Amino acid sequence: MIIGKPPTPYVKGSWLQINAHVPASPTHNGRLITKEDQEEMRKLSPLQRCLQRHHARPSSIGPNTLSILIAEEVQLRDGGAQVVSVRAPDLAGQQSLIAKFYDPLYYKHGNPGDIDGDPFRCAKHDYCHETAVYEALGDLHGTVVPTYYGSYACDLTGPEWTRSVYLILIEFISGRCMRDLDPHNFPQPERQTIMKMIVEADSALYAHDVIHRDLHPRNILLCSENESGEIQRIVLIDFGKADVGRNLPDVYTRKYTSGIRVSPLLRWDERRKHHRKFVEYRWVENQWIDLSWVDWDWQSWLYSCWENSRHYAQITPEMRQKWLGSYRTRPLPMPT
Repeated sequence: MIIGKPPTPYVKGSWLQINAHVPASPTHNGRLITKEDQEEMRKLSPLQRCLQRHHARPSSIGPNTLSILIAEEVQLRDGGAQVVSVRAPDLAGQQSLIAKFYDPLYYKHGNPGDIDGDPFRCAKHDYCHETAVYEALGDLHGTVVPTYYGSYACDLTGPEWTRSVYLILIEFISGRCMRDLDPHNFPQPERQTIMKMIVEADSALYAHDVIHRDLHPRNILLCSENESGEIQRIVLIDFGKADVGRNLPDVYTRKYTSGIRVSPLLRWDERRKHHRKFVEYRWVENQWIDLSWVDWDWQSWLYSCWENSRHYAQITPEMRQKWLGSYRTRPLPMPT
């Protein structure tokens, strides 16, 4: 048990009552610890801070109330959201779902001198951004992102206290985290197929005005639906850092990219370095181990996949200048 924090309430076999909740709109007000936060941390334990900041919330049993049973732990850690698999009979029958609790008590509280993010602002940021993303991606639910079952609030009680936390329910994905897999077990053609699915999924998000901002193997699930073990589906998860809205000036967005599918030739150009997140070396037993998913000429492969694609908007000189004009290291690479 962490000092100042009670044992986790997200225990297998526990039933929780949750109420439908509408989150605030996502903001970018900052998550850093303030001087007032540091002073509060010197005086109060994490639990005391949570109780002091708790705001009473009307809690009633009604049509928007559900009972969920925690079935298994998925990720219970100090430093972020708490994730468990659950059963919600009134919502999904016997189907397993994932419940993700944005509980500030189990975010990192640190020490008064730390400059890490404030746990309360971090939890609120993650909750508001992730719910906004799922709402924006309704057309993609059950494909490259999990099906979304809504946002909720839950009252947790202790010996002499009650506090509320927020959560979402999403589809349980029977897949494997890409970070936990050894790319050497996948021949290069299969890894290229996987990377193509990832680029297409990211492009689909962007077509819905969503930017993931943490597209990394740890946030990608690989799914095999046949006995051969061949990867047939990838699913993107963890949208706490994501944004809804394109990171381009409004005038430019309206003129060139609003409502269109931007080609991977622009967004995944090698100079933007998105693919470098899939090139990894780890220090294991006094030696560097290559655990890279990408070990080929990225730019040539990119063009071989999408140069003649009609699925995306035609690239104009203005679009090329906007996306790649700031990269002056060398001319736009082209396949030989």
